[in-house]
Amino acid sequence: MDISNLTSSCADLESFCNFVFSDCSGKPLRTNLWACVEARLSTAKRKTHQPAGIQLAATPDMACGLRQKLNRTTLSTRWSDDQARHRLLEVARQHVGRPVALIIDDTGFIKKGNKSPGVQRQYCGKAGKRENCQLVVSTHLSGWNCSQPLQAELYLPEVWINDLERRREAGIPDEIEFRTKPQIALEQVDWILAAGLPPQIILADAGYGNSGPFREGLRERRLEYVVAIQPSTSVWRPGQGPDPLPETNPSSGRRQTRRYPGTFEPVSVRALADELDAHHFKMYRLRRGRHRMREVRAAAIRLHTAPKAYHGCEPGPEEWLIVIWPPGKPEPTDFFLSNMGRRVHPKRVIELGCLRWRVERDYQDMKQDVGMEHYEGRTWVGWNHHLTICMAAFAFLAIQRKLFPPETPRIDRVGAQANHREPGP
Repeated sequence: MDISNLTSSCADLESFCNFVFSDCSGKPLRTNLWACVEARLSTAKRKTHQPAGIQLAATPDMACGLRQKLNRTTLSTRWSDDQARHRLLEVARQHVGRPVALIIDDTGFIKKGNKSPGVQRQYCGKAGKRENCQLVVSTHLSGWNCSQPLQAELYLPEVWINDLERRREAGIPDEIEFRTKPQIALEQVDWILAAGLPPQIILADAGYGNSGPFREGLRERRLEYVVAIQPSTSVWRPGQGPDPLPETNPSSGRRQTRRYPGTFEPVSVRALADELDAHHFKMYRLRRGRHRMREVRAAAIRLHTAPKAYHGCEPGPEEWLIVIWPPGKPEPTDFFLSNMGRRVHPKRVIELGCLRWRVERDYQDMKQDVGMEHYEGRTWVGWNHHLTICMAAFAFLAIQRKLFPPETPRIDRVGAQANHREPGP
C-alpha cells in the first residue's frame, strides 16, 4: 500500500491498520490489532477491553472471547511498537503536510495501588499537585493547524529502577536504566531523526526548558528550540557578564576559578522583566490556526543565561528571551528562551512559543476519544502496546476529520442558504 495516497490508505480502518501493522507476521495478528484500534474508537464510555468487547461483539455470547482476544493481542510480544511507530511517522508526515516543529511534553494518569509500571507519588499536571500517578513523555509533530504524536514512553522513577521485585513483576527489561524526562525526550528526538524526519524546531515546557543539559543536548544536535522557562531562571542583563578570569592567583600560582563578587550580578528573568521599560514591549499579532489571529504583548531581548554563575560556570550562548506580559496583568505570564538566530524576527519566536500549547489538545483528545488513560494492565509490554494502539487510533481519527470534514451549508451573498436545486426550464 502506498501511503503517499493518504485518502485511499486511510479511507477505512481496515486499510489503515493493514498499513500501520504491515510488518506484523500473520493476517490473524493484524486482524486482532485492527480490533484493538477499533475498540479504542468505540463509543463505549470506557475503552477498556470488557466494555469494548461487549459493544463490538456480533452476539452477546462472543463478547467474552473478543475481550480475551484483545487482551492477548495487547500483551503479545509477537509485534513491535518500533515498527508500527515508524509507519505512523510516515502517516504523520503526510497528515501534517508542512511541519513546523516537534513539541515535547508529558502527561499524567492518576492511578491507585503500586503495581502498574511507573506509578509513584509525583507531580501530576492533571491534578495540579503531587498525586499517585503514571507519567508519559511524548513527542509530537506539529504544523500550524494539526499535530500527531510520534513517540510516547512511560517515565520510570528512580525508586522503580531500584526495586527489582516490582520490575520483575511488571516485566521491565533489565537493560532499562533510570533516565530523567529530558533524557527520555532527547532519545525520542534521536529516534525521530534516525527515522528520516528532517530536523525541526523543538518546543517544550519549563520542565524541559529549565534543564541546561537538555538545551545543551539540542544544541549539540544542531537543533533550534523555543522552550518555556521558570521565572527564577538566572540570566545576565544585556551587555553584562562575569568578570574575566585572571591568568593566575598571585598568592598560590593557581588559576582562579571563582569570580565573585564581580562587577555585575546575574538576575532572574522575573526581576529583569520588572526592569524593562514600556518601549521594550510591543503588540504582536500572531496566527493561531487557520483564519484565526490573536494579539500578544511581549518583549524580546538578546542575552546570555547564567547557569551556576556563583560556581564560576561560563555564561550560556547568546539567546532570545521572550517575556509575555498581557495588558492589565500584574505580572508576566510566560517566559521563553530560544537559540534561534539574531536575524530571526521576534514575532516568529513568539508564534512558535505559543504553538507549544497545541499538545494539550492532543492529550485531551487522546484521553477522551481513544481512551489513553483507561488502560488497566500492569506490564511494561502491555503499556507500550497500549500507547502505540492509542497513537494509531488517534492518527486515524485525526486524518478522517481532515479528509472528510462535516459538510457546511453554502451561504449566498446576502447570507441566506443557497438553493442547490437544478435550474428549471
